[in-house]
Amino acid sequence: MKKIRLKHIISILIAICLLFITFVFVYSKINPAEAEIDRVSVKFYPCGNYNNVKHINGYFERAKTNDRFQVFCDLDHLPSENTDDYVQVTYLCKFKYNGLSYTNEIQAMVDAVPENDTSYVLSIPPNFLREKAGFKGINIYCTVFICIKGLSEEDIEEKIRAIDISIIYKENNEPKKIKVEGIESLESEDIEYELKMF
Repeated sequence: MKKIRLKHIISILIAICLLFITFVFVYSKINPAEAEIDRVSVKFYPCGNYNNVKHINGYFERAKTNDRFQVFCDLDHLPSENTDDYVQVTYLCKFKYNGLSYTNEIQAMVDAVPENDTSYVLSIPPNFLREKAGFKGINIYCTVFICIKGLSEEDIEEKIRAIDISIIYKENNEPKKIKVEGIESLESEDIEYELKMF
């Protein structure tokens, strides 16, 4: 009687394990990766600070010769010469990989900005993350410079929401891409300001 019960319990445990493995396998095929926005930080550059001017102008100059920058406007005819009119917007993205393959060279890049909108200047070259992104996920940054000349806080936040960002990664050395979800629905409390200037 005890042997029959033990076999019954073992059979149930084996069935549960097989169901779990099947679920993980099927889920990894249906939804191999997830990417969503976590939060956004906005940094201002007061022109009264020499280091700020040097810092932001340095980015603009390097972008003219470094094709790893994503450039969205004519850098020889910037929308403003005043560093007060620019913000550095950093998108913190959360990337989870649910698949069973190996992932590496993970990066976040701007997919699109609104057409004919010269307030979007450039995106800083992303760093490759060579770690494996598992179920817990990893954080990836994407940084964009935006001209905010004449804009209100509400206008700035609309500009921030209007950008499309994707996570680029390699799965077994094959390039893959997934859109970062949630940017268009960011709430004001999800956007953190450093040295707010309005």
